[in-house]
Amino acid sequence: MKNPFIRTAILGGLAAGLTCFLYLVILYTFGANPFGRYKYMYLGLYAVFFGGALWFFRFKLNSGKLPTGKALGIGLMLNVTASLLYGILLYIWMLMPQFDVIDRHQKALEELQQNNIAYLEQQMEASQQMEDLQAYENLEEQKQDMEIAFKKMKEDPLTAGVLAVDQTIGLLLIGVFLAFLTALIFKSR
Repeated sequence: MKNPFIRTAILGGLAAGLTCFLYLVILYTFGANPFGRYKYMYLGLYAVFFGGALWFFRFKLNSGKLPTGKALGIGLMLNVTASLLYGILLYIWMLMPQFDVIDRHQKALEELQQNNIAYLEQQMEASQQMEDLQAYENLEEQKQDMEIAFKKMKEDPLTAGVLAVDQTIGLLLIGVFLAFLTALIFKSR
């Protein structure tokens, strides 16, 4: 890795992927669902690595110059590296039975779905009291759809591979956006 362009992108990607993974482990350690509502807080961490890699390449390795193509190339290469490492680490972590990551996530999803069904039932009662038959029928249809989805979720539980791929694709898509954004911010004129 003598090429500073590739070295910057790959090292930044390795650091970003590891940091995003460690963030999920910290959430898990504190009892939060690592794939729940706090998951996307890692976006700020992830963005720092894009900005840091581009800043480092521009000012430390390239005499203050950074064409748009190189900036975008570093961002996209960093993103692919980070996403692959993140996905591999997630997959390995979820396969470890002592952590029970998938079962905890499955239970959190089931609880969320049950709460959503209960909420729809409350709304159905309210619409019935207000004699709003259209709203009641719409809510009843939504409730039936949720109950079908809930039943399917219980019959086909999550696997480590499916969850790791889902999370990796999410990080990859977010990273494409961040690559373009930071390339625009850090490019030289």
